[in-house]
Amino acid sequence: MTTDATAIRDAIVDRLKTLPGYKKPPRKVPLPQQQPNDLPQLSVFIMGERLTPDGDAGAGEPSFVSEVTIGISDMRGFATPMVLDGQNDAAVDLIETRLLTDPTFVRGADLSKAEDNPARWPLFEAVTGITRRRVYPQDGETYFAELRLEMTFRTRVDFPPIVPDELHSIAVTLKPPGEPAPAEPSLIIPVP
Repeated sequence: MTTDATAIRDAIVDRLKTLPGYKKPPRKVPLPQQQPNDLPQLSVFIMGERLTPDGDAGAGEPSFVSEVTIGISDMRGFATPMVLDGQNDAAVDLIETRLLTDPTFVRGADLSKAEDNPARWPLFEAVTGITRRRVYPQDGETYFAELRLEMTFRTRVDFPPIVPDELHSIAVTLKPPGEPAPAEPSLIIPVP
């Protein structure tokens, strides 16, 4: 089973792979070092997932509210810091617009992918936060700039109990006080 975090990341990659201006499709993992001939480069990766109790902790089956954070990194080089900063901002603006105005992404209307598990759509309940983080790598032969968009999504995760034996019927035995129990149940009640 694919986790919500992986499904959200993959849905973002699907929507961003046709963005103009990149030499390669988006990577699904962050790279500690970029090769100059790969720039500009887009990466989409899972930054983390935090599960908190959905309701009272310890009451009933384990159910959680999940906060999934996906990082979308636009990395560029070979220009002055001001030019790179402007290019990063324009690219991240385009990414936000592409994702947040796409009804198949924000409302889960993309039922073409629901054949495996229709309960997976929509992918998330809400976008609960967006952070833009500028990262300026210091090592290398030329100036690089990375603008990372960190988007947080709320989902729900439930862990229903595994019940190996289904309850089909209940056998009730009635006996008056002081008498031995009958060999057969007095009443068998089917469970719907």
